[in-house]
Amino acid sequence: MRRSLHLGLVTCLVSWLAWRYGAIILSFAAVTPPTLNPEDGRVTNGTYTSRYFDLSYPLPQGWAEGVAGPDPSHSGYYVLSTFRPKRDLAGTILITAQDMFFAAKPHGTAAAAANDFRQAMSEIEGMTIDREPSEVSIADRPVQRVDFSGVGLHRAMFVAEIRCHLVSFNLTTRDPE
Repeated sequence: MRRSLHLGLVTCLVSWLAWRYGAIILSFAAVTPPTLNPEDGRVTNGTYTSRYFDLSYPLPQGWAEGVAGPDPSHSGYYVLSTFRPKRDLAGTILITAQDMFFAAKPHGTAAAAANDFRQAMSEIEGMTIDREPSEVSIADRPVQRVDFSGVGLHRAMFVAEIRCHLVSFNLTTRDPE
């Protein structure tokens, strides 16, 4: 019995070592890209870039990074970045991502997320839906857009499906233009 246990442990260890240092490294090392992380977006020369989501967003003139967001939640919700004007706080931009595999309320598509968001906003007293959810194209990507306003602020939410995530850009300003 003891010999079988030792043989089983040795077999497991050898199998793990072969998998870890043999098959994976030898078979895929040359083609595996460097590890990318959803949170690794950066602002360089006035443009937010995320290699993970394969996107770049030029900041409006006179805007800079805002307050850093919290760590990702257990439900796979990331605050990728925030932006604000360098001077007068006339607006904000919030970029987030929701991993669709871990979402508390999973949406199958960006259109479903936009419709659900629209419904939630319409139920808040004082909020008005200014533009119903609709598909627009940004950088040749289909993106859902919803505009809403209330309490003196105008907002637009753009959401796209990228790498099993719903990536959203949320713009808030006092000026409807």
